[in-house]
Amino acid sequence: MGHIYSKKEVSDILRKASEIQTQKDLYGDREGLTKEELELLAKEVGIDPDSLHKAIQSKDSVEFNDSFDWISGTSKIQEVAVVEGEVTEDNWDEIIREIRKVIGGIGKDSNQRNSFEWEQRLKEIGYRHISLTPKDGQTTIQYVYSWRGIRFMSNLFGFMIPSMFAAGSLADSGYPLIAFLIAGGLAGLAGVLATRLFLKPYFEKQKTLMKQTIDVISKKLIPSTASSIVIEEGAYEDSDTLSSQPTDRLQQS
Repeated sequence: MGHIYSKKEVSDILRKASEIQTQKDLYGDREGLTKEELELLAKEVGIDPDSLHKAIQSKDSVEFNDSFDWISGTSKIQEVAVVEGEVTEDNWDEIIREIRKVIGGIGKDSNQRNSFEWEQRLKEIGYRHISLTPKDGQTTIQYVYSWRGIRFMSNLFGFMIPSMFAAGSLADSGYPLIAFLIAGGLAGLAGVLATRLFLKPYFEKQKTLMKQTIDVISKKLIPSTASSIVIEEGAYEDSDTLSSQPTDRLQQS
């Protein structure tokens, strides 16, 4: 007598067999599906193309940590998004104008072999870099902004000013040198942490600017489907002229 499978084992076996069969029906001997096959499958199960494209874009996008670090004081944000439509020489100048409207200031643009890039150097503050790479009807947008110069200056003054104030307050106290060092160090650390109250709002503001920039770029890349109606000259004539034409023709006949 062969092995007798329990009810739970039977259920698990059938479920696994169903998954295997589904995999065979969908993929055959391949590892996955193409975008076109995904679109066809989504259509068959009632998923609209727009929802599918948004899901594909979110899957293709690289996720970065977008939360503020209170200990280190985050000084860099970056995002990679894949959007519909391709950047070209024809729409690149208009996209640059939209970027400047959101961010403000000027930058340097360049066309690399496979991408369009815009960079803004902010003296000692940091830099901002935006690149657009077109491929197969889509564009990959990469946005990077670093403000390490601001964080450095904040940390420097945030440490020095409270440290000097604490040391000065103990100048006539008669405490040993170690007390000055400890008090100054603790006050300086507290001052550095206090600078995060400035860096955190700046971080959130830059995240908002980054999102707005990616949004305006995306809108400029959407292919235009609007069709214009061309009315030929003379297609519509004055109603009095039209009404008089039949009478004139009758008189001539």
